[in-house]
Amino acid sequence: MSEMIRLNSYQRRVETIPEFIKPYCQDKDSVDYLTQYRIVISTCSTAGSLYTIGLCNDFFTHVFIDEAGQLMEPESA
Repeated sequence: MSEMIRLNSYQRRVETIPEFIKPYCQDKDSVDYLTQYRIVISTCSTAGSLYTIGLCNDFFTHVFIDEAGQLMEPESA
């Protein structure tokens, strides 16, 4: 199993995901499944949905925001 998982938007069509990335993409929406991974990659909007599926606030020790200049400050918190 990989140490990394990539969360895709729920609206993203599977056929638009490049084949070499698919092994790292999620196929389940459960906290138990996500907590198996050390690295979780996501868009900011998809990351916001992690709280709604029950992931606790202190799960992540580090958060790196790519292209943070496109966000308003409250969105990054």
